[in-house]
Amino acid sequence: MTQLRRVLWADEGKRVAETMCYAYQKQQGVQVRVARIFNTYGPRMNLNDGRVVSNFIRQALLGEDITIYGDGKQTRSFQYVADLVAGLIALMNSNYSLPVNIGNPEERTILDFAKYIQTENPDQVQDRALASRGGRPSPATTQH
Repeated sequence: MTQLRRVLWADEGKRVAETMCYAYQKQQGVQVRVARIFNTYGPRMNLNDGRVVSNFIRQALLGEDITIYGDGKQTRSFQYVADLVAGLIALMNSNYSLPVNIGNPEERTILDFAKYIQTENPDQVQDRALASRGGRPSPATTQH
């Protein structure tokens, strides 16, 4: 299955889950909270879960090139797990019933994130020229 298909399936799965929650709320008359969780990192991460944070960290720790899909200009928001938990608790204690995005309002590009990981592990990531290869993985660019 291609990366695009995985993303599309995940997006559709989330929409179905939200719809089912709201249908259950209507049918049973219970309160529902829907959290849309952004990229989260922290202790006990599974380094093989296929997400950008764990992929970059795993590749850096193994001394591999950091793999970027596309040109690296796509943006993401990253949050620490303790901030996520605080957001979930606040949502559960509220009376707000519409979907809530829980994440960091600051976005950064995937390329900037790769450079940050490299800065934290400079001896473990090789310098490579970034080249968009029709959606195929390409190593991160670093400028010294």
